Amino acid sequence: MNGADRTDPGGLPAQEPTGQADSGHDNVGSGAEGAEHASGDENAPTAEEVEQIFLAMPKMTRAIFIARRFQDLSIAEICRQTGLSHKQVMRHLAKAIDHLVRADQRRRR
Repeated sequence: MNGADRTDPGGLPAQEPTGQADSGHDNVGSGAEGAEHASGDENAPTAEEVEQIFLAMPKMTRAIFIARRFQDLSIAEICRQTGLSHKQVMRHLAKAIDHLVRADQRRRR
């Protein structure tokens, strides 16, 4: 097993031994069952589009964003689980939000 495959029991990837977070992308198959719009709004992305947007994020960035926004983990807990500093976690969150905003802008063109 290489460093990119290591995960903490809490589900977040552990920090890479070099101190660099994994910037690779997962090759995860689509779990979306159709092209329904999640909110019923025709301008909203489909479930499949949302999944592809998230899969395009670097693995560590995606895992940190999901842990914070969907699993409601504190920044301190994410730091503990990943071995990253508070500043590094905040950078990953900012990177994730920037990725989401840019993806939404591209979609709306």
